[in-house]
Amino acid sequence: MKNHIFNPFTRIAGIKAFLLGVLVVAITAVICFFSHAHFDGVLDAHFGAEGNMAQYFKEGFVDLAGIIIVFYVLGLIVAGKRFRFIDMAGTMAFARIPVILTPIFALVFSPEKFTNYMLYTFLHKGEPITISSLEIFGFVITTLITILMVIWMIALMWNAFRICMNSRKPKIVVTFIIGLILAEVISKITLIYL
Repeated sequence: MKNHIFNPFTRIAGIKAFLLGVLVVAITAVICFFSHAHFDGVLDAHFGAEGNMAQYFKEGFVDLAGIIIVFYVLGLIVAGKRFRFIDMAGTMAFARIPVILTPIFALVFSPEKFTNYMLYTFLHKGEPITISSLEIFGFVITTLITILMVIWMIALMWNAFRICMNSRKPKIVVTFIIGLILAEVISKITLIYL
């Protein structure tokens, strides 16, 4: 069971995994539009400011493209041409699937109100707002789910990269960590200027 949750890539990869991952990224963007959840980086999510539908799609697909390109290039540098681009793209796209739960929980619990409360209380931005214990609870639950989903996504990304590289050597671990950092930075910068 653990293998199915953290390493499904023995059963799904390539174009099938890629198409499923892309479909989930698109569905996630639509849910984000209604829940005001933003994935404005490969590893982070924020709740708050409304945006148009195009912005949510842009965030999802810039993050996805950043992950695929960074890990493909690093894979070529470290391992040479021993893997197919579609395998890297497919497994990395599939690894994004867990984050769909974040906007679903944000839709149910609306952590946006808590975010606005914090902005006003500590930074004096926005308008005065009061929140209930239920809204605080909802924010905490949504935050915990987000953290768990990011951890799950990273575990999937690690297994995707490791399988594409066909190795667990220390240099692969270091390459993966560097790749995560680079993908995060690149996605952040790209989203600022797009």
